[in-house]
Amino acid sequence: MNDTEKSKEQLVAELAELRAQIDQADGGRLQRVMANAHCILWEMDVAEREGRLFWDMKYLDEEAAQDILPLELASGESYQQAWDRAIDPDDFSRIADNATRALRAGLEKYTHEYRCSDRHGNLVWLGEEVVVKKRAPAEWNLFAVCTDITRFKRLENELHKSQEQTHAIVDSIVDPIITIDELGHIQTANLATEKVFGYALEEILGQNIKVLMPDPYQSEHDNYLRNYRTTGVKKIIGIGREMEGLRKDGSIFPMQLTVCEVDYPDKILFTGIVRDISKRRQAEEALREKEQQWQLFSQATNSLLWNWDFADDSVERNIAFETTFGYSNKDVSPTIAWWIERLHDEDRERVMAVFQETLDAKKSTCSYSYRFRRKDGSYADIEDRVFILRDASGVGVRALGAMTDITERIQLEEKIRKNHNSEMLGILAGGIAHDFNNMLTGIICSFSLLEMLSDSNSEAHKNRPRGKRGSRTNAPADATIVDLCQGWYAAQRIHRHRKTAQKDRRPDAIWLQYKTNLSSRSGSLPCRYRFGANQPGPAKPRSQCRSVYARGRYAARRRQ
Repeated sequence: MNDTEKSKEQLVAELAELRAQIDQADGGRLQRVMANAHCILWEMDVAEREGRLFWDMKYLDEEAAQDILPLELASGESYQQAWDRAIDPDDFSRIADNATRALRAGLEKYTHEYRCSDRHGNLVWLGEEVVVKKRAPAEWNLFAVCTDITRFKRLENELHKSQEQTHAIVDSIVDPIITIDELGHIQTANLATEKVFGYALEEILGQNIKVLMPDPYQSEHDNYLRNYRTTGVKKIIGIGREMEGLRKDGSIFPMQLTVCEVDYPDKILFTGIVRDISKRRQAEEALREKEQQWQLFSQATNSLLWNWDFADDSVERNIAFETTFGYSNKDVSPTIAWWIERLHDEDRERVMAVFQETLDAKKSTCSYSYRFRRKDGSYADIEDRVFILRDASGVGVRALGAMTDITERIQLEEKIRKNHNSEMLGILAGGIAHDFNNMLTGIICSFSLLEMLSDSNSEAHKNRPRGKRGSRTNAPADATIVDLCQGWYAAQRIHRHRKTAQKDRRPDAIWLQYKTNLSSRSGSLPCRYRFGANQPGPAKPRSQCRSVYARGRYAARRRQ
C-alpha cells in the first residue's frame, strides 16, 4: 500500500469516527426532531461501477423509524431490509428508476412517493425528498427526509373523486360552461361546448373567448374586461343577457349568456354559462304567428271564443265580447265568475248543472242555450258549445267554448211563428167561406127560381132582392144573415099560396125539398128538373137544362 492509499484510508476512518462522535453527542436531539416532525432521516452512499449502481445505507435510526413505520423484523433481519420488503413491488422498481435517472441527469434534488405495508397490514403512503451531493465522478451522497403522507393521499383521493364527480356533472349539463381568466383566455370548458360551438376542446383551450363571438361582440369584449379591471364596475357579471354566438362553421345563433365571477387569492376567473335559445326563438315566433292567426280568426268569426284553464281559473276571451256585448277590456274580468254573474237568473242553475254533469261523466262536449246580460242591461240569446280537454288520467284541465249570439234568429223565428198563425187563420177562414159559399150557391139558384115563379106584385117577390143579396159572399155577416132570413120568409109565403100546385116535380115540391135541405144546412138541392117546365111555349130540350145541383157547384168553382 502506497502513501496515497494509506492517507485515504486514514481519512475515511477519521471521518467515520467523527460522524460517530457527532451521532453520539447529538443523537437525542436528532431523535426528538424526527419524532416531533414525524419523519425518518437517512443517508446513503451511491457508487457506479461498470454501469451498475451500488447502494449503501450509511445512516438510519431504526428505533425512530419503528415509531413512524412499525415493521415486523425477521430473525437477523435489519430494519432496512424489512423496509425494502415492505415497499410495494411495483413502487420499488419505480423508486429505483427514479433515483437512477436523477443521478445520471445530475439533479440536485428529486422526490417520489410509494406505498408500504406496516406490520398490521395497513397501507402506508411515504413521501421522500432526496438531496444529491456528488463527491466524485461516479460517487454520490444522498440525504433524504421520509414522511408519512397517508392522510394527505387519502384527502387527495377524495378530492380527486370529487373533481371527477364534478367534471361528470358539468359534462352532463346540456349547456356549455366556459371558464376564462382576466384576459379572456379559455381555461376550461365542458363537453356541451363541443356540441354547441362545433369546436373540439383542444382547439379552444387557451384561445381568447372572442373566437366564439361574432361582431360586434367580438371587437367589444376586450373593452368589457379592461373596463372591469380598471373601474371594478359590473355591467354583465351576474346578469343574464341575450346575444349571438359564432360556431366553427361560421353560422350565428341566438344564445343567453350568464357570467359569474370566481375570486381566488392569486387570480380571478369568470365562468360563463351559455344556453342555445334557437328553439325557443323558433317557438316564440311560432307562438306569435299562432296568436296573430287567433286574432284574425277571432275577428273573422261571429262566435265569441273563450278558453278556461281550470288550474288557475283564468279565462281568455276574444275581442268579440267587446263588439257583441259592449264590454271593454277593462270591463271583462279574466275569471269564470264574471261570466256566471251575467247569466240570466232563470238560466244560471240549469247551465252550470249541465256543465258539471258533462265534467263528471267524463264527456268531451256539451251545449246549451241561455240569456247573457249585455253592458246596457239587456239580454242576448246565446247558444254555447263547449269542448273539455282532459289529461292522461281523464281529469278535466281546460274547457274551450264558442258562444253564438242567436238573438236575431230567435226574433225572426218568433215573427215567422206569428205569420204562420195568421196564415193558418186565413186558411181556416177560407175553408169556412168555401163551405158557406157552397151552401149559398143553392140559395142563389133558389132565389132565381122564385124570381121566375112568383108573382111580381106578391110580398115574396118584393123580399126576393134582399134574400138574393144576402147570399153574396162579399156581404157582411150580420147583413147576410138578416137578408137570408127575409128571403126565407118570402119563400115560406110562396109555399103557402101554392097549395094547389102539382106534387110531382112542381116548384112547390122543389121548395119543400129546399126547406128541408136548408134546415139541414145542405149546400144544394138533390133533385133535378128542367127550367121552364111550366112556362108557356114549347119545352126546352134536356141538353139545355141544368140541375140546381150542377149550377151551384159550377158557381162555387168559379168563386174559388
